Amino acid sequence: MSAALPQSKASPNRSKIDRYAWGPIVDKPGELCWLDKTLLNIDYETYQRITANNKALEIASEFSWEKMGVILVSKREDGTLWVYDGAHRKCAADKRADITLLPCIVFNLKDSKCEAKAFLGSNLLRKTMGIFERHKAAVHADDEWHKALEEILRQSGVTPSKDAQPHTVKCLSVCLKLIKTDRSLFIRVLNLTHELSGETRGIQQMVLEGLFYIGKNSPATFQDKRFVQKLRNIGINQIMAAATRGAAFFAKSGAKPWAHGIVEAVNKGLKERFNLNPETADE
Repeated sequence: MSAALPQSKASPNRSKIDRYAWGPIVDKPGELCWLDKTLLNIDYETYQRITANNKALEIASEFSWEKMGVILVSKREDGTLWVYDGAHRKCAADKRADITLLPCIVFNLKDSKCEAKAFLGSNLLRKTMGIFERHKAAVHADDEWHKALEEILRQSGVTPSKDAQPHTVKCLSVCLKLIKTDRSLFIRVLNLTHELSGETRGIQQMVLEGLFYIGKNSPATFQDKRFVQKLRNIGINQIMAAATRGAAFFAKSGAKPWAHGIVEAVNKGLKERFNLNPETADE
């Protein structure tokens, strides 16, 4: 007689709700409908953040239903309709005469306090999209600047990464800003920073921005072979230490303090000192 097979403690037919003793759904689903935008109110007085006009204009100028999604709306006891998620999109639609109706999910919420709780919940439960996620999606969507950055990094042997390992870069937002400012200079600065970083560390923002500031404000200094060779002689660790000293001197971080610190380190022991362009260095 064969022995009975052991039974699993957790039945395969049990749902996670039963297995982990999840509580019941706390409310009822809303109703999906299209509403006249003029009927939708925004409660700035009690809980809503003030909408940024430039953001609303950005959405309105290149309006897309695919990006619009749905507006989350509260229907109060008095019958009025209040947007608790999607205020910028609603304001963007207000700016366009060719949009009258908006896709909404309407929930029956008692008052502004209930809306405030829903507002917090709808925003806090979402995971903010980081720069690496945005960059990956933007490259696939054929965004001009993200694709350009991806190609430049590939040609330079640099990989976007959250970890500061050799041959990687973390500050993608900075890279995008610099490439839009001066693409050719960015490529030269990136390659030099990559060379200086070597097998020691990933590309550091303070070095990248500091050298870009020097290249932009004092091209003669950045293109001088003596300046570049001195950077190689100093090494990446001392360059970073110099940038840090520059930030301490100015009592703030940023391209200008980092650049001044780097130039001071390069000038150490030199009779003919390098200078940032006096007409632009203090901007």
